Amino acid sequence: MRWIFQEFVNGKTEKAIARELNARGLLTNHRRAWNRAFIGSILKNEAYIGNLLYNRSNRKLGAKRTQNPANVWIRSEGCLDPIIDRDLFLRAQKIMRERRVDITEEEMLIRLRKFLMKTGKLRASIIQQTVGLPSYRTLWVHFGSIRNVYRLIGYNGSPYWDRVEANNRWRELNNRNAALLRERFEKLGYQARFDTTTESVRVTDSVSICFRLAYWTRGKCESHSTRWSLRRRLTSPEGWVVAIRLGEHNKDVLDYVLVPSTSFFGVWLRFSERQRRALKIERFYSFEGLARSLVRRVEQVKKSKNRRRR
Repeated sequence: MRWIFQEFVNGKTEKAIARELNARGLLTNHRRAWNRAFIGSILKNEAYIGNLLYNRSNRKLGAKRTQNPANVWIRSEGCLDPIIDRDLFLRAQKIMRERRVDITEEEMLIRLRKFLMKTGKLRASIIQQTVGLPSYRTLWVHFGSIRNVYRLIGYNGSPYWDRVEANNRWRELNNRNAALLRERFEKLGYQARFDTTTESVRVTDSVSICFRLAYWTRGKCESHSTRWSLRRRLTSPEGWVVAIRLGEHNKDVLDYVLVPSTSFFGVWLRFSERQRRALKIERFYSFEGLARSLVRRVEQVKKSKNRRRR
């Protein structure tokens, strides 16, 4: 925690801090990946300097929880052992106060409309990087979704929704493939189940097969090779990763790849076709061929265990 506060007052953003923690393979106390919002909640938490706050929210019977104004909070100071120096904590609060500008929802939409009229386009990265515009997260909190924001300002040119629909389509295909693989193992007499939280098939409680997507990425210049980006959750079990490798502009299925989890050095694995061979990533032109290969591998694992028992 001290490192987080020190890095923040030294000039790093919440997002940069979260990215570095994830790159180190560290998890939050909830066993999840770090993000900007979680780092922000830590930086604001007075428990780290020994204070506890009460009455910050209110929930009446049958109603949603609402946040109480700061003037009715109850603060109990010095009731915990501090782990962050008070001066360091106050410096972090000062940075956040000076950075924050409170504007009404109407003003948020006005600023977005003006920016849209000037540039003709909007997307998450533009919103995040433009000084004077509310953050992407702020828009989510106030309007429920970015789709609502775009609707309110009359913007229909975002490719975001096309990508969402495409991702949903590929994830549905992954789910169908996972179901087919589970059924294949069950017919062969194996115990197999699909874990929705990790998107993986667990076979005989010893072999895990995760299902992901490998996204096509254009090279930065013509001389650079096309690459694919494959993200593995930090909470994913060790084993194999089955990925749909998408073709140009991520519009179609190129093939399927089988990746050992040991090929990952962190959350992301980025590879070109040449690097694929070096990383021992196997390709299959159909899921049927990949499924047959996985069955053989699981059978080899089973035989190996039986030999060790003897």
